[in-house]
Order: sequence, then structure tokens, then C-alpha cells
Amino acid sequence: MNFKVIFIFLFFSFEEVFGQSNFDDFINDYLVDEPLSNIEEVIVDIHSLYENPISINDGNLQALLILPFVSKSDIFEIKKYIEKNGNLKTLNEFLLIRGFSREKLKLLMNFIIIKPPNEDLFISSESLQKGRITSISRFQRNFGDKLSGKFKGDNWKQYFKLSYNLENKIKIGLVAETDAGEKISFNKSANGFDYYSAHLQVNYSNSLRQINIGDFSLSWGQGLVASSSAFNSKSSNTVEYGFGAPPLRKYSSTNENLFFRGIAFRYKFSDNIELIPVFSLNSIDARICSDGIISFVNTGLHRNESELAVKDKVLETVYGFRTVYNNTNYQIGLNYLDYSFSESVLKSRYSWKKEEFIGDNNFNSSIDYRISFTNFYLFGESAISKNKSMSHIIGASIVTDNDIQFTVLARNYSSAYQSRYSRGFGETHNTRNEKGLYLGVEYMPINEIKINAYFDYFSFPKECYRMKNPGDGEEFLLNICYEYSSDINLFFRYKYERKPHNLKRGVITSTKDVNRNICRMSLKYSINKRFSICSRIEYNTYKHGEKSETGIMGYCDFKYSSLSDILKLQSRISFFNSDSYNTRMYEYENDVLYAFSFPSYYYEGARGYLNTSCKLNQFFTLYVKIGYTYWRVKHDRQDVKFQLRIKI
Repeated sequence: MNFKVIFIFLFFSFEEVFGQSNFDDFINDYLVDEPLSNIEEVIVDIHSLYENPISINDGNLQALLILPFVSKSDIFEIKKYIEKNGNLKTLNEFLLIRGFSREKLKLLMNFIIIKPPNEDLFISSESLQKGRITSISRFQRNFGDKLSGKFKGDNWKQYFKLSYNLENKIKIGLVAETDAGEKISFNKSANGFDYYSAHLQVNYSNSLRQINIGDFSLSWGQGLVASSSAFNSKSSNTVEYGFGAPPLRKYSSTNENLFFRGIAFRYKFSDNIELIPVFSLNSIDARICSDGIISFVNTGLHRNESELAVKDKVLETVYGFRTVYNNTNYQIGLNYLDYSFSESVLKSRYSWKKEEFIGDNNFNSSIDYRISFTNFYLFGESAISKNKSMSHIIGASIVTDNDIQFTVLARNYSSAYQSRYSRGFGETHNTRNEKGLYLGVEYMPINEIKINAYFDYFSFPKECYRMKNPGDGEEFLLNICYEYSSDINLFFRYKYERKPHNLKRGVITSTKDVNRNICRMSLKYSINKRFSICSRIEYNTYKHGEKSETGIMGYCDFKYSSLSDILKLQSRISFFNSDSYNTRMYEYENDVLYAFSFPSYYYEGARGYLNTSCKLNQFFTLYVKIGYTYWRVKHDRQDVKFQLRIKI
């Protein structure tokens, strides 16, 4: 069968509101390349916010930062508007706030409500009964993965979540997971699931703004000291940078790495000054020897003796703080994070890691700032590590009178800067050994057309992963979205990328540029409240030295939802043909609630899946997803997920 043909695609979607389906489409269009490592946490938090909207007048605006289309400058402008005009009375008032278009408001209104501020801090046994309890049980398996006999456990991945939410004031949760191949056992000598995560978050409206006990994550400044923001990277939203997630929030992901376990809180000394102290004590996976830590292990897999040998081998102690001074037009923050290990980190045998951290203690400190003018927003951060090496980032957003918005970002990350929890804007996100200049623009020549574009030039002053010699590169992205009506939407994307990579010929390794071109087109047509149609096709090229490869992929989605939302059906059939893994293509798949799937398509084959949800009654909802992938040169793969949600 030859899949190099012209595809005719139909895409059916259903939601009137943001919901799971529209969120999936939004993520798929938002990401411009590979899936982000911590996308699961964002998906869970956004769905939680959708089910428990924020009262905009209660002052807990930081929670909105988890939304990719909301920036810190947006929060800044909302606060300025409320200080000047009083509490918001209608959603349409957002159109009077700088930076809020009808398009952004249409997305935002699914996560906020307008009501008078709630000054009642007293939590009684009667009020606790108003909270929502949710239980999630999930079982999934990839039948193409033959794990039996190789690992201690069976082929099923198991997930359990129990949560409680009281109007976003109290959040309590427990997550338990066992990956496929990991043994699950409940007896005196076993802990049951392989991984557990628990959290308690309480939000107040007095001086003690928030307290977190258990697992939590941090996002400070521009991410040079600490950040867990999955969207602090290049995307199709080319001008929304200088943002991140809330500075302190609960952690409920199944990603078993780079989170904190302990206690932290936000304390407001006055209207302008806030303090966030943190303390964490957590066991982490590491490969060790008699002399110390050889390497940290971030897979989260414990399926056989060798993988179990690295589990929880090192105790990490973290403490630090963030203090912020806020004013109507500016903000300045001071960050400090100190972390120590029970074993000393040894020098790596890889030459490109020679400047990475060694020893048993390190710290990072930084100053970040934001300044707001009428049509101008300046932000940045400068950070230093214990070895006195520094990293810097500075940016500005400008809105012209013609509604053209520009964002400029300059970064200079020292090759010797050492930070474990940083995630700054850039190519590698580890805020080291990189310089770059980014320019993004957004323009709406007419109400129906939106154009987004960016150009990013970057260089690596020293040797790094998959690059033997210093080098430079560039990226260009163009998005054009044409909304003919509320029912018809056309989307076009072109991306060009040039990056240096090692090229090996025999025993000689040199650094040569990799050139990629990616082109994507899609059409969405909403038929009615239950159906819509969309088509998508993607084509890419890859050139490295004398090697030149191509890939093509297209899919059609079929989605249906009853008007009462009792039954929802989502299915896809996709075809792909690429010369190798170099021309792989990623596409976000609809999945069961709170889960995500972002498979890569390469070689020649096809994939189809059916994703369903059925609301059995007001308490129980059943989810089932069945998928099948055919490869011409690999083993076929079948996957299935079963999930039950109980909501009280």
C-alpha cells in the first residue's frame, strides 16, 4: 500500500465551550514541535480550573497563569484596572483592559466567574460539605509491547487519583501510579503502587495568601532559578512571553522528577510586599558508586533489578525563598534556592558536561523585574549560581496604535551556569551555554485574519549535547489563521529550522547544520452544536550533510457529542510516510479525561483510534480509548485505556 497520495480529510468536533475537545485542538495548534515533558501537569491543572472557575474579584489571579494565553502582563493589567475602577461587574469589562481582545476573552470566560469578593475566611464543617470529591481509576496497555518475562510486573499501567476541591480555597489530592512492567503488590513488604504523590493547598484572602503541604512546584521570575512552566518556550502564540505558571502551586503529575516535597506558603506583608519561603526533603533516583553520584536518573521506571537499584538512592534537601515588591507600574523580585544531596555529584565522563555541577551543594539566586508603561512592557531576570557564573534574559512587549504587537527577547546563558530547577526560554531550556535574540509579532489586518510569526537566532559558544564544536542556528515560524465565520476556520503554518548537529563519517565526527522545513494546513468547519469538520495535512523535509529526507502525514477526526453530553465519541484515522525517524511528525490525540497522548509518526503506516465517554449518571462517567497502529516495517501496536470517574 502506497500512502504518498492526496488525502481528503473530515474532522468532526462537538464542544460549544472550551472543554476537553477544544482544549486538545488548542494544544495541538499551540505546540510547534515535540511534546513538552511536563505537559501532563498543565493538562490536569487546566481541566481542574475549567471545572472550578476562579472568582476574578477575589484576588487569586495567579492561578490564571497556568493558562497558556494568559501572561504576567495580563495579570498586571487586570490588577491595575481593578485598583482604578473597582471590582469587575461584567465579563465585557475585560475588553476595556489593555491586552484583552474578544478572542482572548472568549477563551478566558470558561475559567472565570464574576461575583462580589468573598471575605469570609471561616471554614466550617458545613462549608466543607460543599466541596467536590473526584476519583479517577485508569488502566491502560500497549499490546505491541511484549514485557512479559523481561520485567517484574505485567503489561498494564495503572493510575489512581483522589481529589477534593472546595471553591478553589482547599485542594487535597492523592495520586498513585504503576507503569507497565513495574510490579504492584499490597502486602507487608510492599508499598502497593510504585509512585505516590500527595498535596494539600489552602488559599486565603488575608495576609497568609496560600499554604502548600506535600508535593508542590515553583515558577519564579523568568525561570532562571526555578520553573515548572511547560509553556515557557517557543510556540504559535508568538508574543505571549515573559510569563509562567503561578509562583507556587500543588503538584499532582505522574512525572516523578523535579518537583518539591515539603512545605511552602505565600505571605503578604502589605499591599506591595509578598514572601514565599519553601522547604523540601525528597528522595530521588540516581546511579551511585562508592565515591558518589554518577548520574541522576529521570525515567521514573522501576521494572527490573537494574532500574530498582537506582530508586530513591539520594536524599535531596532544598530551601529558599522568593520575595516580591509590587507597584502599580512595576514589580521586582528576589529569588534564592539552595539544594544539597546526601551524596556528592561526580564529574561526568562526557566532555560536553565538563562544566556541569559537581559536589553536594549548590545554590541559585536572581533578580527579576517587570515594568509597565502605556503600550510598553519590559521584563527580565539575571541569575547567578554558586560558582559565580551568570545567566541573563531581558525582553519587551510593545503594542502599537494599529494593534500590532511585538515581543523582543535577548538571552545570554553562561556555559558554566549550574541550575537544577531552571527552565528558561531558549533551545535547550536548561539556561546554560546559549545566546539568542528572538523577535515575535502578532497582527490582525482584519477581524477575520490573525498572523503570528517569530524569528529566533541562537548560538552555542561551547560544545554541548550532539554538537562537538560551537555553532549557531535560526528558526522562523509563520502562522496564518483565517476565521471566515464562527463555524469555518482555516489554518496554515510554515516553520524553518537550522541547527548544528554532529555528523559522523567513519571515525571522524564533525558538526554540520541540520535544515528542516515543516508545513501544516488544516480546515475546520462547524456544522452544528454536535458536529464540525476539519482537515489537516503536514509535510516536512530534513537535510543533514548529504542526507535528504521527507515525511508526509494526514489524518481525519470524527467527533460526536449528544446535546446532553451523555455520550461523546472521538475517532481518528491517520496515514503517514517518512523516510526515517528524522522526519517524524507529532500530533496531539484526544484522550480520556486528564490523560494525554502525543505519538510520533514515522516510517510508513497508519493509525486509528476511538475515544469515548459515557455519563452513566450524575456521579459516574466511563471512558474508553482503543487504538491501533500499523507499520510496514515494524510490529503493529494496539493500545487500550479504561477509566472511571466518580464525582460527588
